[in-house]
Amino acid sequence: MPFELEFEDTFEGAGLDLTRWLPYYLPHWSSRERSAARYEIRDGALRLLIDADQEPWCPELDGDLRVSSLQTGAFAGPVGSSIGQHPFNPAAVVREAQENVRLYTPQYGRIELRAKATGDPRSMVALWMIGYGDDPRRSGEICVCEIFG
Repeated sequence: MPFELEFEDTFEGAGLDLTRWLPYYLPHWSSRERSAARYEIRDGALRLLIDADQEPWCPELDGDLRVSSLQTGAFAGPVGSSIGQHPFNPAAVVREAQENVRLYTPQYGRIELRAKATGDPRSMVALWMIGYGDDPRRSGEICVCEIFG
């Protein structure tokens, strides 16, 4: 059976299409400010950046890890609860109220990525499908790739 293209972004515009992408990394476990992606779009390419002045996204639970990430969905329970998408640490609780958003959250599909990674040995570039997380059947992690500097 042939595949039907449902979602593609060639990053041709001047900015990130916020009807397709959430420019945050698990903001409910930290905050939108601390987990905001830094990026540039140029010549049909998205370049995720981590700048020298960027603070760790969730230092209390994830140490010095700094991130720049995009998501296509986000789910979290009320502030103070442990309900949320991709609970990366057993001590994680929702710290900032978030709107639950489903921009593109398919159950099945074929995923393709064209990427170039940095040679910095302290960096990692990855593509993960983490699940929406509102139900245990829609949770988990599929690692498509992890490229270490």
